[in-house]
Amino acid sequence: MNRVTRFWSETAPSAKWATYICLPFGVTMAAFGVYGDTVGWWNDFGFLTNLLSSMTSVLFGIPTALVVLGWLSTHQAETQARLSVRRRSRKGAARVRDALYLRVAEDVRSNLPSALERASDANDQARRALQRYSQRSDSEAYEVLREAVAARDIALTELFPAEPAYREAEWFNEIILSWRSLDEDVRPRLEELDLQWLSNRQYSDMRKAIQALEKSPSIRRVEQHVLELRSQRNRAAGSPRRLLDSGIDSSRETLHALLTVSRVAVALEDIGA
Repeated sequence: MNRVTRFWSETAPSAKWATYICLPFGVTMAAFGVYGDTVGWWNDFGFLTNLLSSMTSVLFGIPTALVVLGWLSTHQAETQARLSVRRRSRKGAARVRDALYLRVAEDVRSNLPSALERASDANDQARRALQRYSQRSDSEAYEVLREAVAARDIALTELFPAEPAYREAEWFNEIILSWRSLDEDVRPRLEELDLQWLSNRQYSDMRKAIQALEKSPSIRRVEQHVLELRSQRNRAAGSPRRLLDSGIDSSRETLHALLTVSRVAVALEDIGA
């Protein structure tokens, strides 16, 4: 019943008025014709009989053409629009995914969120180890820092090839552009047709991640700075420590942003449903 009510509410006013006028007249003409048949009015009036029959058919046909056929035409157009926006959704989601894969090693692409999460955790552990070393610069704290940084750089090496085809700035730009195309061109159409989009939380997280990538942060390996830190520990150790801290902090922001993008990229496969 709700679908019928919605259908009638969306019908054009001109079609409604035609229905209000034609249907009562059509019912009246049909009843008049049936009654005439029973009493034999039309036996000698073949032309008039055909004329009245045709007029009765027209009175029923006009609302049918305007309302029913109009609804079928609208429904077909809406179906085509849904198919079109679903195709664009799939292409847009694939473009975001492909942009994300541009600088990532092939063997981790099938489970990229997990690989990025491991690298992010390793980077955070190196960050905590550096903070402890800054508070207590002894041999034990240095060894903990060295091992944490080594584990961090190994995790980054598993993620990113030694000689990438894309520079970081170009890579981030590809991700940003692919997301903007999906967000600005496809999302409004999905919402207009009541098709599935990201949840509010996923959408908000993705926008924050893209904003972080727009700042062009970097992912740097910092193991060499740990060695420099040890060789200069009793002298001017400030410069290697600053480089170490800068490299870890910049990588932290970038890895967290890429982790969000990779998780949302998986959810993008379901948009348009």
